[in-house]
Amino acid sequence: MTSIGFTAVSAHLDGETCKLSSIEDGMRNLPNWAIQGGGRTDGTAELTPEQWRHVPAGTHTLSVTLNTSVRIAREVMGPGLEHSQQVVVSAPVQVVAPDVSTVSLVVDPKLREAVRQSVAPWPSPWMGTLCLRTPEGQQPPLELGFDVYLKQDGREAVVGSFATENRFPVFWRLLVVPDRFRPGPVDVILRPSNRAAAGSFATRSIWGEEVVFEDVELTAPIPVGPIYPGLK
Repeated sequence: MTSIGFTAVSAHLDGETCKLSSIEDGMRNLPNWAIQGGGRTDGTAELTPEQWRHVPAGTHTLSVTLNTSVRIAREVMGPGLEHSQQVVVSAPVQVVAPDVSTVSLVVDPKLREAVRQSVAPWPSPWMGTLCLRTPEGQQPPLELGFDVYLKQDGREAVVGSFATENRFPVFWRLLVVPDRFRPGPVDVILRPSNRAAAGSFATRSIWGEEVVFEDVELTAPIPVGPIYPGLK
């Protein structure tokens, strides 16, 4: 039996220490069995706003320290050979100013209706609020990254944002009704957002046009919690 694994323990952007999300993976190959194991091989390394002030635009080096291990044995719980080693993996990263887009915008008339259908308003009385979702069995035709605006009586307010990754279905829920908005019809405006899409390092392009839904019913949100129809 051979088993291998690694755990990310720290990350640095040049000299700045990053907050690292959980990154850990492992697998083993048992005789006469398929390879078993799993984990998470991607994650995020974050800097605080104060740290970013010390990082100018340009090329920098991101380094992640991994604790790695290998074990070879005849039996799962039996004696064997083991080796552990700390490894530093580094890669160049490009830091850009906040107003510089990191994704390209795609506009294709053939995809316009499919995009619209993939983020359509969803009536959800048991949630008691405004929701956007991808219909069951469908997926966006390309990656999406939007800031969500509401418009009522000529007044606009941004109420959130969302982005897809690997074209996963959308589910977005309004949590707070903005000031000076009342229950009733509103226009929901989705505006392409580099900021929203930047949360996924794999995203290289998003839909590049506004998507507008007129006269969508706005109601007050029900508090977030384990809410199910008919449950008291």
